[in-house]
Amino acid sequence: LVVGGDASAWHVAAPTAVALVLAIEASSDPRSPRCHALLHDLLFEVELGGHKASRRLPFLSPSVLPALLERLGLTVVRHLSRLLPLLLEWLHSYDAPSRAAASRGLCHLITRTWPRMPRHAPLLWQHLVVLVAKETAAAAEGDASTVSAAVASGQMRAEAEAAGVEVVSDALAAAEARLMQGPAVTGSLGNTASASTPAASAAAAAAA
Repeated sequence: LVVGGDASAWHVAAPTAVALVLAIEASSDPRSPRCHALLHDLLFEVELGGHKASRRLPFLSPSVLPALLERLGLTVVRHLSRLLPLLLEWLHSYDAPSRAAASRGLCHLITRTWPRMPRHAPLLWQHLVVLVAKETAAAAEGDASTVSAAVASGQMRAEAEAAGVEVVSDALAAAEARLMQGPAVTGSLGNTASASTPAASAAAAAAA
């Protein structure tokens, strides 16, 4: 349904495929082979055509990627090496809707996979600093020609870094609150996730 189909039908095919698989897999098993196979196929398609907004925006819509992340939970880490680079690349897309959707998708991913995020923190900061600096400069000046100068400014970089930290910290806090209220998060191999909190994990990464 989603592999090799007509590009003009992608915005319908992707959410339809996700809805069908989630309905069939009514057990809500995060290790469902069908759910993981579907995400694998979706990633294959956006790796080929993700440079087009018509491909990445349907994939990032609430009924596709966030819906799958909600079902797969921590087990989505098996796709992290393919998914995270795409989201970080799309943070710098030329169109604002793609940047906003990629930001939301990244927050969803961090919320579901926070035990693995400390090792990716340096890469996240690098992209978030540039993103927030550009968006802040563009909003303040209303002129894209000022973005490069703003990014080069030490003050702007400091403000952007603080904002980037706040974005990811909020996502980690949301993940912790979710875990405190719901059932224990299980790992991709069926083991219970580490009992350490996101804040403790982030602190340990910073200390290292």
